[in-house]
Amino acid sequence: MAVTIHLLGKPSIVDAGGQTRSPRGNKAWALLAYLLLAAHPPSRSHLGELLFSGADDPLGALRWNLAELRRLLGSSVAVSGDPVSVTLGAEITVDALQRLDTATVARAPDAIGGELLHGVTIVSSGSFESWLLIERQRLAAVARAALYEASLVLLATGDTATATAVARRAVEIDPYNGDNHAVLVRCLARTGGAQIAREQAARCADLFRRELGIDQPAAVREALAEVDRVPVPNARLSVAQTRAMLEAGSAALAAGAVSRGVDELAAAANIAEGLGDDALRAETTLALASALIRSTGARGATCSDLLHRAIVCSEAAGNGELLASACRELAFLATLKGHRSQVISWVERAEAASDDEAGRASLSGVRGMDRTDTADYPGALEALEESVTRAERSGSVRQRTWSRSMIGRVHLLRDDLAQAELVLRETVATSRAERWMAFLPWPASMLGETRLRMGDLDEAADLLEGAHAMATEVGDQCYLAMTDRGLALLEWARGDVGAARKWIGEGLSSAPWYVWARGHLLDAACELAIASGDPGAATLVARLAELAAGAGMRELTVRAGIHAARLGDTAGLELTRAMAETIDSPALVDRIAPTSRPRRVGPTPIPVRTELVRLER
Repeated sequence: MAVTIHLLGKPSIVDAGGQTRSPRGNKAWALLAYLLLAAHPPSRSHLGELLFSGADDPLGALRWNLAELRRLLGSSVAVSGDPVSVTLGAEITVDALQRLDTATVARAPDAIGGELLHGVTIVSSGSFESWLLIERQRLAAVARAALYEASLVLLATGDTATATAVARRAVEIDPYNGDNHAVLVRCLARTGGAQIAREQAARCADLFRRELGIDQPAAVREALAEVDRVPVPNARLSVAQTRAMLEAGSAALAAGAVSRGVDELAAAANIAEGLGDDALRAETTLALASALIRSTGARGATCSDLLHRAIVCSEAAGNGELLASACRELAFLATLKGHRSQVISWVERAEAASDDEAGRASLSGVRGMDRTDTADYPGALEALEESVTRAERSGSVRQRTWSRSMIGRVHLLRDDLAQAELVLRETVATSRAERWMAFLPWPASMLGETRLRMGDLDEAADLLEGAHAMATEVGDQCYLAMTDRGLALLEWARGDVGAARKWIGEGLSSAPWYVWARGHLLDAACELAIASGDPGAATLVARLAELAAGAGMRELTVRAGIHAARLGDTAGLELTRAMAETIDSPALVDRIAPTSRPRRVGPTPIPVRTELVRLER
């Protein structure tokens, strides 16, 4: 008989007849959730310490609760062994494990976004409470990403009524996300007309001014600008002429004339909408989205909407190459936003659409970037090396340069400074040789931090100041966050804490789209705040913890746990230590190792790195 285990919202177990049953006590719910959601099967000793440490016989209490789960779930679920494994029968559905694809979200958008184990508290276990908080934040982020993506898919495919319902739910559970409001404005413009869309935009502007003290999000302003924009058929412009405009825009971008190139591509896309040629519509919208992403640093709803429209047109035209290109760009955007499940989905769809070597090089690069963000460093290096090899075979110098810079980032994060310098110096030189000035701030900022950690403050200053000037010229928030972080660390190394705080403040105010870059900057902000006795340190640590957990960024989650422990909150220390042990980074493990562990030998780091934490059991 079919059984649904509801872990989101108030937990319950419902059979096919609608009968609800529950185990006795919160500990059984906590145990069930942990067994189903933990990254690896836990040992019995770990479970006893995690949930039953206050009992006279922790392992006995564990056995009783496991028996309670077996009684409740019957033969459909097998719970056994040490480590304890859980095997679900085919008739068992767990809402927290369900893949939130567009069809699932569209069926019941109001059911998306429930809190994991709502109302369940295990006050005697700080480690479990820490795990539960991280899982709640992760699953909430998955729900937000699914609602956002589904609203765009439904809008692009013409189901505007359902798209509007999904977009409303996205705004409801994540009201301070400008992209959600922008998508809702677009939906309302297509279902209710321009005036209703403007009213929604006005409500958004009021909310952001009243609650956050900031202006209406740029994404909403862009959506409003499109409310009255309609395709303009022009009998004098043929498909061939529109393609000529497309080529002119691309040529302008290649020559560095970004504004002119984007304007040309936007005009071509608008005209293509009125010509009825699906392939041309896909090509122009894809070119415009790629230009906005790669040349202007745009990452918001406008780009996503263009890419989803490109997918619909590509499928209508039967063009696998265009479809794969649009999916690759969406995978890249999902990586930047920390939408992990969406990254996997778009990569798989792009791979199914085309086996083009250059395209596969790009996909492997995105996969490597995503794995780096989640601290799977061996997996990241494997994917990035594959990307480099494919880029060399296809003759894509820029893709090779991009992927090599990502390899340099892995080395830097693992404190392998000699390798980081070698790779990043190469990518800086290649970027300059290619005149790829829009990309140069990325490897230059990381090379600057590498030289800073190696003690060369003069070269670090030259690299970081130059990278900041270029990032400012390009206007890319992600690159600005990286250079602001580097300059803050530089000033701290020079002993000027006030200047370091200034750079941190500028970086955080830029609100970079790339969640990893934002978290990387927040990590430095936490280090500085704690070391300088800033009363706002705890708030910064909480922000980092929430951001890292929601985006599945494991190393930054560990770092947030370390910062919290330095401030006296050691409730999640065991969880932090356990997570650190799963990350292939000796420098990270050193930070929370017992004092009996030998100190790692390596280059002398700058002050932000010398304050290693020795947290005792």
